[in-house]
Amino acid sequence: MRQLFLDKSFVAVKEVCESGLDANSVLVSISHSFVNSRTEIDSALHEQKHLGFENVSEKVQKVLASVSGTNISNNGRLNEHQVRSLGYSCSGTVVAVGRNVQRFRPGDLVACSGSANVQHAGMIVVSKNLVARVSDSKYLSAASLTTVGTVAMQGLRRAGVQLGERVCVFGLGIVGQITARLAKLSGCKVIGIDRVKERLERAQKFGIDVVLASQDSDLETEIAYKTQYRGVDCTIITATSKSSSIINQTINFTRKNGRVVLVGDVGLQLEQETLDHKQVDILVSYAHGPGRHDVSYEHGGIDYPYNHVRWTENRNMQAFVSLIEDGTISVSDFIDKTVQYPDDNGVKGLLEDKTHLGIVLNYEAIKTNRLTRPLKKTGSIRPARITFMPKNRINIRVGVIGAGAFASKTLLPILSSLNYASVNAVSDINVSAAKSIAKKYNLKHIVNNDQELFSQDAVDAVVISSPHAYHCDQALNALRNGKAVMLEKPMVTSIEQLERLKGFLRKNPEVPFCVDYARSFSPFIKKIRKVTDFRSSPLMISYRVNAGMISPEHWMQTDLGAGRIIGEVCQYVDLFCELTQATPVALSVEAIRPDGNHLFPTDNFSAQITFSDGSVCSLMYTAVGHKDLPAERMEVHFDSKSIILDDFQHIEWYGFSSWFNQSTSDRQVGHEQLFGQFFDSLKEKQFVAPISWQRLEIVAQTTLIIDKLACLGGGTQEL
Repeated sequence: MRQLFLDKSFVAVKEVCESGLDANSVLVSISHSFVNSRTEIDSALHEQKHLGFENVSEKVQKVLASVSGTNISNNGRLNEHQVRSLGYSCSGTVVAVGRNVQRFRPGDLVACSGSANVQHAGMIVVSKNLVARVSDSKYLSAASLTTVGTVAMQGLRRAGVQLGERVCVFGLGIVGQITARLAKLSGCKVIGIDRVKERLERAQKFGIDVVLASQDSDLETEIAYKTQYRGVDCTIITATSKSSSIINQTINFTRKNGRVVLVGDVGLQLEQETLDHKQVDILVSYAHGPGRHDVSYEHGGIDYPYNHVRWTENRNMQAFVSLIEDGTISVSDFIDKTVQYPDDNGVKGLLEDKTHLGIVLNYEAIKTNRLTRPLKKTGSIRPARITFMPKNRINIRVGVIGAGAFASKTLLPILSSLNYASVNAVSDINVSAAKSIAKKYNLKHIVNNDQELFSQDAVDAVVISSPHAYHCDQALNALRNGKAVMLEKPMVTSIEQLERLKGFLRKNPEVPFCVDYARSFSPFIKKIRKVTDFRSSPLMISYRVNAGMISPEHWMQTDLGAGRIIGEVCQYVDLFCELTQATPVALSVEAIRPDGNHLFPTDNFSAQITFSDGSVCSLMYTAVGHKDLPAERMEVHFDSKSIILDDFQHIEWYGFSSWFNQSTSDRQVGHEQLFGQFFDSLKEKQFVAPISWQRLEIVAQTTLIIDKLACLGGGTQEL
């Protein structure tokens, strides 16, 4: 792709490679980028750091003749080998997102900020914290000024201006013009100062109360008169100068105990006597707001806590885009020209016409087709020779891996009630939790390393209830050591894990292995199955899960938990497979599009699954419902009949006799039934899995695709 650079004091267009997408960034196809000619070029010329440019090919296009011949060495001179990219503010369309990006999806319209990654180029990769959503394509041109707007907005925030104050803006370039306009919108009386006549006229045209030429020798007298000899409450310096005359002049016409805010780069040789007399506060504004140049913010994707840092760079960006969309501020007033990129006259104008506040480069849309990668085919795996527990063993010795709340409150009471099985050991890295469970259930063995359970003759079967990311490895390890495995959902958390477990189960289909998809074994579901097995029409199923909000810091939302779709939704996919007795053939997913980081798309989405028998099952999973609403509700429709199951406590039938209706005070979610069937089968001569490994594979694959599509914000895929 082509990109704009400053090369040996000339503007040039060069062919470069696209940057790689990382976990915390988004790939954006630019539609518009903003050029503030003097600021960009002066900044590039004064950049002293040598920038390597290994990704530039030998095929370099110079700017068209009229531009290439425009030498700008009068502004300073770069090292003859130094190449500096230009650009810092743009807008466009998201093409792809990194795996940790949840607020954006392909197709979103966005504004982007950042001199490190935002360039005048067809495609850029930018941190998710330096991207703000734009609601409509009609705002994209204006949104390309978002970076400039955030600089102005942050300077005004730093100034702490109040309604009715007198504010002076020294320097009426693009940042100064927007600053003055925002101050006016804040209810302030605004004085604008600049040396360029056209900028003064522009400011006055758009409502600035007083404009003054900076070269006027009576400047301080004029301001004194305009402020009734009190001085301005606050001065915001947006000009750039190596001279210290500007800041000393502003201190003179700022009132005693007033504020001077530095947004532009000016000399700071202060006149101590004047400063002592005026006692003004001199404040330095973060260029765009807290976050810029913070590695963890820009590249690590870590945002500052909202309650501690209200206005970060990203929040300033979002606020400025909102001002544009609301019509509160019209940045079209600051756009002097829109040119096609790269156009010779347009680029030349950046250098020659000092009256231009800014120019917008307009790019042709770049269409990128990103195909979904198919699941990797399973390679050949050697059959494993595994010896499981003797069939004549009277009592099955059970070990529990993971001493968390689910194990303590659900698994162990069920296991303790089985007549032919006894819990013999518990393993957890938290020894205190393991000891607590061991004491409560009188267990013989406590270990903090699950390998001890696998390698010693202490247990015949293990129930794995550890963090989700460990499930696959622990299950494979246990099976290879001859232990029967009941695995809490989910079975896997990634395609790579699925491939490994799938390969093992295909070569060893007889191994005693099951996943705790308990809802399919609920007495209510078995009752529904008895009537749906004789249907003549496909099923229409609607399932709503009111999951409740959990914080982003909850372990389930981290890599250990892999998110709530992988951890929870798998059981509903299995339930649909159970009721339809068919396999999924197509998926459609839509996820919520939150404005902040407090809502996850994997917590709030709807998925529609089409099955091989023609049935359609829809799942709405949400964390934004009211806490008093029951957690689950399912509607099943077929053959002019309907069944409603409320939270596994009440079932109501339509088109059947009323005696089919049933209520219970206890939720019948199927754990007792599934565990009973699994351990019953362990006592038989031949183990019959409660859920076939083929269905386990299909459920895992379908769940991983739902998670992928939800993270993208939605999409469809055939299976």
